[in-house]
Amino acid sequence: VYTRETGFLTTEGLEADTYRRMNEVAAELNMPIVGHAPVNLGLEPLLEARQPLAHLSALAHVYFLPMFGNVGWLALTVVSLTALTVLAVTSGLAAVVNRWKVVRPPRAVRRVRELAGLQLLGAAIAAAAAILLLPGGPLFESGTLRVLFTLMILLVAAATTAIVVATFRIWALPETSTGARVQAAVASIAGIGLAWATLAFWVPVVWRSSDRGIEHLAVLLRDAGIPVQTTLVAYDAIGGPGRRLLVTDPAIEFLHPDVQRRWRRLRAAAPRLRYTDFMKKVARILHDNGVPLMAGTDAMGYPLVTPGSSLLRELELLVESGLTPYDAIRAATVEPARFLNQELEFGRIAPGRRADLLLVDGNPLDDVSQLREPVGVMARGRWYPRQELESMLRELAQSGG
Repeated sequence: VYTRETGFLTTEGLEADTYRRMNEVAAELNMPIVGHAPVNLGLEPLLEARQPLAHLSALAHVYFLPMFGNVGWLALTVVSLTALTVLAVTSGLAAVVNRWKVVRPPRAVRRVRELAGLQLLGAAIAAAAAILLLPGGPLFESGTLRVLFTLMILLVAAATTAIVVATFRIWALPETSTGARVQAAVASIAGIGLAWATLAFWVPVVWRSSDRGIEHLAVLLRDAGIPVQTTLVAYDAIGGPGRRLLVTDPAIEFLHPDVQRRWRRLRAAAPRLRYTDFMKKVARILHDNGVPLMAGTDAMGYPLVTPGSSLLRELELLVESGLTPYDAIRAATVEPARFLNQELEFGRIAPGRRADLLLVDGNPLDDVSQLREPVGVMARGRWYPRQELESMLRELAQSGG
C-alpha cells in the first residue's frame, strides 16, 4: 500500500509476484518499506527483498515457527499421528478380544503393534519437549530438551524402519489375516510420514530458537541489511512480566475516556509465557551481530501500549535485553533517522539538525529511566519547561484525551 502522505509501502504478506513487484517499485521510488514479514512466503523472499521489519516477532512466523508457509508439513504430521493413534486404539482392543478368545497373533504382528506403541511414545515425549522449549515456552533456553526432542524423533525413525521390515515379513506369511496386513501397512506408511515430517521440518525448527540458530538468523539479516523494529513492550502487554507496569501506567489517563475504560478493565494478569524473555534474547543476539535495531512500540496497536510512555518502557526493555543505555537510545534516534534517509534532519545533536531535544537531571547513559523525568523539552526550537509540560498534560486529561 503506497500513501503519498507518508511515503511508505507496507505489507502483511502477499503473493510472491506481488511482493516482489512491490519491492521493485519501492526501490525505483527510493522509498523505505516497513511492514510485517511475508509469512506465507517465508524467510528467503524477505532476505531477497531486504524489507525492514515492523516487529521483532515477525521473525517467528518466517523462521522460528514458520507455520503459515508449511501447511503441508503440518498436515502430514497431523494425519500420521492420527493414523498411528487410531491404529494403537484398535490394536489394543483387538489384543483384549484375542486374549479373551485365547488367540495369540503371529509374532510379526505383535512386533508391529509394539513398535507402533513405541512410535507414539517417542512422538508424545518429543511433543512435550517441544511445548516446553519453543518460543514462549518456560524452558526455551534448554539445550537438554532439544537433544531429548531430537533423540525421540530418531527413536520414531528407528521404530518406523523396524515396522517396515516387519510389514514385509507379515505380507510374506500366507497365514496372516487381511486385517493384520492392513494394520502393518498403515503403521508403516504413517510412520514413514511422521518420521519424514519430523526429521525434515520439526527438528530444524526446534534448533532454530537455540543460540546458534538465532545467531545464524542474525547473520542473514545483517548481510541483507535488514533493520528490525523491536516492539518488546507489545509482548509485555499481551501477557509478559511487565504487564503489571503497563496496567498502572499514569499516561493512560491522557487517552480518550472510552479507551481508558476498556483498558482499566484489563487485569494485571500474572506472566503466562516467556515470549518477552525470548524476544529480548533475540534482540540482544541480533544487536551483537550487527543487525540495526529500531525502538518501536506499536502504540495503540495493543491494549496498554500508550503513546509516549511505551517508548520509554521499550528503551528499558532493550537495556534489560543486554544493550547498553547508549545503544538503546541510539535505537530510538540515530537508527530511525538513518532508516528514513533523514540523517541530516534529526537523530543527532549537531548544528543544522532539527532542534528536538530532551533535557534531564541526570545521565541517561548510566540509567535510561532518567528519561522519564525531563527537566524540559525543546520541540522545533521552542523550549517547554517541566511545569508547562505538566500543565499541558492536565489540560489533555481534562479534555478527555
